[in-house]
Amino acid sequence: MSDQFEISENDISLMIEVFELLGFQKERYLEENPDLMIFRDNLGGLIHHYVKYGHLERRKLTFKHPRDQVSIISERLKDKNVNGQIKLVLDAIDISQRSKCSPVSQASRLIEAIGDTPISVRLDHVGGPRIGDSLTAIPWMVELSSIFRKDIHVTGVFHSAIKPLVSTLPLRFDEPPIPGPILRFTASVLHAFGVAHSHSLHIAQGYFWLAEMAIPPIPFMLPLHMSPTMLKKGFCIHPFTTSDNGDHNKLWWPERWQLVIKHILERFPETPIYLLGTKNEDIGPYLIADSVIPILGYPLEEVLDLLVRCFFFISVDSGLSHLAHFGGVKNHLILYPAETRATVVANPRGHIIHKKLEDIMPEDVNELLDRILF
Repeated sequence: MSDQFEISENDISLMIEVFELLGFQKERYLEENPDLMIFRDNLGGLIHHYVKYGHLERRKLTFKHPRDQVSIISERLKDKNVNGQIKLVLDAIDISQRSKCSPVSQASRLIEAIGDTPISVRLDHVGGPRIGDSLTAIPWMVELSSIFRKDIHVTGVFHSAIKPLVSTLPLRFDEPPIPGPILRFTASVLHAFGVAHSHSLHIAQGYFWLAEMAIPPIPFMLPLHMSPTMLKKGFCIHPFTTSDNGDHNKLWWPERWQLVIKHILERFPETPIYLLGTKNEDIGPYLIADSVIPILGYPLEEVLDLLVRCFFFISVDSGLSHLAHFGGVKNHLILYPAETRATVVANPRGHIIHKKLEDIMPEDVNELLDRILF
């Protein structure tokens, strides 16, 4: 197995310069120097030879970087990267050193400079084991794939239930990258959330801010995979969340949900109400009528089909509220805690009641439903 070593973000610009001095033509340089053919698949050795023996010592070309820095980086590359295994670390969460040229722009230039050399783009996702944490990173991952014109190999914490949803996207999970240089990014959902809260952004936009990229407008729309269900069209409710702190910072009280359920049953007595959740939820308080049907532990691609077709979807801030956003669901109401900025995790296509949860009354929800549906 070949050695791998890391090159920091500060070294990226030097490597770009080396490849630019090569004229983006590694093969031409090798043809002009047949004795260097041993370095065809050894980028580190090629760079080292080019810098130390080709042009730096002969002073045929002038480097923008200090001469000693070029030599030091060159020595670091020497005898490494036996099979082209360079790991370029661009830390997208370091907001203390924001530069004129973003890490993504530098990496894009580097890929262009390398030319026909195979390269993999790897993303280490640092997040919680929750659906929403993984979903909010996807728009940025897709944009990276578009910029680099390569699949993104995703590692780190990523919710397994989401993988079938993104099966048609240029994302790869649990697959080894192709042999060759590895361009590696690290992204943290906590940093993205913090940026979003500070700058009135959606958390998905926070990743773009951290990577110093143009921030796209919301709402997002992703071509998520859906699997049709045979269930009749109805209402959907999702009163559960895994990110409540135990003090009702996100969870709304079951007795208030009961009043909303009764209101829907009065207006639509023949229409099913689907109670969405995992298999471990305490569903007893919500089963107040036979038409309240538990849908527990269903694949997310089937849940998305239900949400897209339903008359209306009511939820707290949860993974399924993010699913509704990225899946294009419009008839959606989020009961949203006032402690969090309205933009951070809201579904921009939907509706929001943005108050302290104890101040959100069933009448608020019922009046909004009547206004929209009648």
